[in-house]
Amino acid sequence: MSLLFESIACQDRVLENLLLHEARMNRSRTALLEATDAISLSGLAIPENVDNGLWKCRITYAETIENVEFSPYFPQIAGTFKLVDANITYPHKFSNRDEIDLLFSQRAEAEDIIIVVDGLITDSSNANLIFYDGLQWVTPSHPLLPGTMRAKLLDSEKIQEKEISRNDLFKYEKFMPVNALNPFDTSRALSIERIIL
Repeated sequence: MSLLFESIACQDRVLENLLLHEARMNRSRTALLEATDAISLSGLAIPENVDNGLWKCRITYAETIENVEFSPYFPQIAGTFKLVDANITYPHKFSNRDEIDLLFSQRAEAEDIIIVVDGLITDSSNANLIFYDGLQWVTPSHPLLPGTMRAKLLDSEKIQEKEISRNDLFKYEKFMPVNALNPFDTSRALSIERIIL
């Protein structure tokens, strides 16, 4: 089995959404490894060389934490997305992303992909998606990988879950990829016309 990993935002030397990341790690360990103990991230040390600004903390783990790396993070959100049909499941955040990388290679002239499973919108190659219909923001109710930022936005009722089919897409005005390092920010919203069928 491939190792698992977790990407955590470290903003100004503060690790964000630790409880949500910790919960996902332990769900994966229980489901895949039948682990009965729990990993705690509360004592995770931030190296002295990590200064203010946005850093990515990548934790690689299986039964236990194998490695922790910090690197400066510079958001690079794609501007165009291609719909790609797939028969894929990705319920845990594996280090081996060969299936997703293969789908990503089908993006043609687009910069990223939106994965469609059984006619339903799921995720981009590395983020959950949210869509704006002019009144509210919604997220697909069947993501490949329920993310921690998605969970935070649902918990705070900033977004709602909704089944979104390929045919529903152009009922929306704009959309936004969100993940641990790319939070909800309306200035990052893209026109729905940036999606290539």
